[in-house]
Amino acid sequence: IREFSRSTLPQPTVTGPNGTEQRRGSYLLFVSSEFFKTRRTPILAGRDFNEDDSSASFPVAILSEDLAKALFEKVNAVGLTLRENDGTGNGQGYLVTVVGVAGDIQYRAPNYGPLPMLYRPVSQCAASCSGIFNYEIRVTGALPEMAKRLKDAAANVDSRVVFESGPFTEISDSIHRNRAMAVIAATFGLFVGLLAMVGVYGVTSYATAERTHEIGIRMALGARPGNVLRMILGETMVPVCIGIGCGVGASLAAAKMIGGLIWGVKPTDPLSFGFAVCLILVTAGIAALLPARRASKVDPIVVLRFE
Repeated sequence: IREFSRSTLPQPTVTGPNGTEQRRGSYLLFVSSEFFKTRRTPILAGRDFNEDDSSASFPVAILSEDLAKALFEKVNAVGLTLRENDGTGNGQGYLVTVVGVAGDIQYRAPNYGPLPMLYRPVSQCAASCSGIFNYEIRVTGALPEMAKRLKDAAANVDSRVVFESGPFTEISDSIHRNRAMAVIAATFGLFVGLLAMVGVYGVTSYATAERTHEIGIRMALGARPGNVLRMILGETMVPVCIGIGCGVGASLAAAKMIGGLIWGVKPTDPLSFGFAVCLILVTAGIAALLPARRASKVDPIVVLRFE
């Protein structure tokens, strides 16, 4: 399929029931048939462009879901008409029939909302579509081999054609930047978790060693190893839970600062917060369990004799 983006930004206009005009800025894109099939973008209502949509037929258009809601609100836009500016700057326009509504396509970084898109068939673009076309091809097989075949096919058409190709997944630099930031953040998070585990283990081991005599007396008076284990774990996890509460509160307050860096999940997503809290509890619990088990195996006779 091929596509052509005109530099002008049309403002399609719809006349409401009471005579008021509803206008919305949009991005105009001329595409060939099966554009949405290649992009695997669903047609939510109506139809795709076909061979009957020619320069001799009535102008037609497909709206993105976002643009359709902005212009027609809850009314089904298929079969209705809108007035599109002709792009010459003289304010003239012409009627265009909406034949379909397509799902929104993310043309910008994923952390931004979808663009209001107005799709027109390239067969109705006539002479105004002059410039460089973008071709999008869905293929199966190894990319280097398919790229070579496409380059040879382009050279057979015109040897002056400059052919450049690349996978669609590598087009947006913003995705790579965000992925790199996610990897860096995850790496730092793992190091912070490791440091927290080492810190809890060190503090708990030192505090348990300082209380060896106390633990020996408790066990000599009848305390069982399970009682000692629960005591050490409980006293260790209380400050950890207090720290988690303070951290969650600070994170909720600072969540708005990172809202523009993530997508697909809200900054205050309860599942993410719950997973982080559980991970910290498990990490602190493991770090506190080792010295607690060591303390529960203290022989009271040996401790008292030593003291």
